[in-house]
Amino acid sequence: KAGHKIRPVLVRFNWYQDRMNVWQSKFNLKGSKIILREDFSKKTEENRFLLYPFAKAAKIAGKKQFLRGDILWIEGKSYNVDTISDIPADCHPDSTASKSSDDTILFYGKESFLSNFHPASFKLEGNVYAHSEQYYQAKKAEYFQDDRLANRIRSTPNPALCCKLGHKVNGYRDVEWAQQEERTMFAGLMAKFRQNAHLQKALLDTGVKQLAESSTDMRWATGLPLHHPQCFETSKWVGRNQLGACLMMVREQLRKS
Repeated sequence: KAGHKIRPVLVRFNWYQDRMNVWQSKFNLKGSKIILREDFSKKTEENRFLLYPFAKAAKIAGKKQFLRGDILWIEGKSYNVDTISDIPADCHPDSTASKSSDDTILFYGKESFLSNFHPASFKLEGNVYAHSEQYYQAKKAEYFQDDRLANRIRSTPNPALCCKLGHKVNGYRDVEWAQQEERTMFAGLMAKFRQNAHLQKALLDTGVKQLAESSTDMRWATGLPLHHPQCFETSKWVGRNQLGACLMMVREQLRKS
């Protein structure tokens, strides 16, 4: 009925083949409002959370991979939370979060210290933020006087959720925010790197290389994903790379101070 929240339905199968037949039918539900997902125990969900970044890294590295329960399979070999150290180095999240050429550093994902999603606590304007994404989205809500949402974002440590909430600001006007967004981002990044010495050193160690977020975001990134074969060709970039530009301004300011 309209206005009523749809409740999930849990199904337990007696026969494995029946379970697989239903599970494989999920591809036929694309575009519908019906979602199929596996129901795991709390412990299994926690283990999957730890393994997922490795699965994502393996995918970026071009490896055959999949998560089955709390077992990660990469190129036919299984790994669990107790054998994470055995996962090949090229499938570690930190190794696939960035790429470097002679003059450019590309990055994507919270494993990169350059990312807004990277954990980096700092205090600014009387509030403590878990990462620069939280600051940016909270300030956006605050600017449009959506104080309720701003407070919710400040109490939400998950960067992906902060980003999602930032798209729900009441009264948001893109043209107006476009005049504020870069100075807001710059302020958050300055606090992030000034108040975290190890991150400041890492940023200064990038020298004079061009910094660019390599994702399909057309405003803050290059518009090309990190695994794209032409990701280093600046002439092929279709995004504005505003985040990279802000990071380079912060780097220059820190170098002068």
